[in-house]
Amino acid sequence: MTTTSDGISSDAGVAAQASGYERLLVAIDFSDQAWQVLDQARELAAHYGASIDIVHVAETPTNCYGPIMGLPAGGDMQLQDDILATMKKHLLDETVREENLHALLGHPATAISDFAEKMQADLLVLGTHGRHGLRSLLGSTASAVIQSAPCDTLLVKIAE
Repeated sequence: MTTTSDGISSDAGVAAQASGYERLLVAIDFSDQAWQVLDQARELAAHYGASIDIVHVAETPTNCYGPIMGLPAGGDMQLQDDILATMKKHLLDETVREENLHALLGHPATAISDFAEKMQADLLVLGTHGRHGLRSLLGSTASAVIQSAPCDTLLVKIAE
């Protein structure tokens, strides 16, 4: 049993240490609450000596036939460059280097799971709002990622 910085005892730290987490993938949006997810991941990485990669997925506009045609030429590349510029401006520090920032396009849940597998992440960290009702029935990005994640997943409940 371990005790976290806020004095709460937990077996989670023992499980993480025993599992040998070495590479964390943190999936974020750019909401004000995204920092809560990143702070939790940084704490885990510091405690276990793991590296952190951060990914943001911008959903590609689609219709029932696939991606929407007629988007400006090079628009996808420009969007990815803009996302990376925003990430560099706000996320670089002693725990996260430029090469650990990733901007992807596509369906967020699928892109996050596929990228976690590609980079061989040990632990995927993402936030959840914990909403209920119709939105819960339709599913959320977090629940979709859990279903397809190739590694352990930590959901950080976001305080709004």
